[in-house]
Amino acid sequence: LFELISRAETWLTENDYPNPIIKWETDKWGEIPADFGRK
Repeated sequence: LFELISRAETWLTENDYPNPIIKWETDKWGEIPADFGRK
C-alpha cells in the first residue's frame, strides 16, 4: 500500500493534470449528498 501511495505522489509531482482541485463551498452549495451523513 505504501509503495502505491509513493508511486502516486511521484506521479503527481512529475506530471501535469488539467483538473483543478477546489474547495466545496458548503455555505453556497449545501452539504455534499454523497457523504451519506458521515460528517
